Amino acid sequence: KLDSKGEIKDVEEVWKKWKGKEASMFLALASKYKDKAVKLKEKPKPPPFEPSSKSSTDDGRSERPESPEVEVDSESQAFEAQLKELLEKKEAAKAEEDFDQAEELKAKVQELKEKEISRLKVQKDAMLKEEKYLEAKALTARI
Repeated sequence: KLDSKGEIKDVEEVWKKWKGKEASMFLALASKYKDKAVKLKEKPKPPPFEPSSKSSTDDGRSERPESPEVEVDSESQAFEAQLKELLEKKEAAKAEEDFDQAEELKAKVQELKEKEISRLKVQKDAMLKEEKYLEAKALTARI
């Protein structure tokens, strides 16, 4: 309660009542005098979204940078052909229930994949040394 000057009556009594509970006191005051103490501002609404047919932003850059496709060299094509051939032989061996041969072919497939990964890593390191980072990233994706 306030006196005629606008100051709190019995300040000591109020502090004695709310001692150790100051946070609760301020919460009670804020909820009691919310209309006078709190001013809510209305948030302005953004304009509605209008998709444009362009795929570029205002400064001329494209929204998504396209990563360059790494050329599939002859070694990669040879790897793909060998891998396909070995996998077909392995499936044929499994179909004939020749599991020993299938196990050998599985080991050859694993060895071939390891060789290809090491070759790609060497190629990636060379790209990084030449500062061709996008090509190196594409090679990493293939690894």
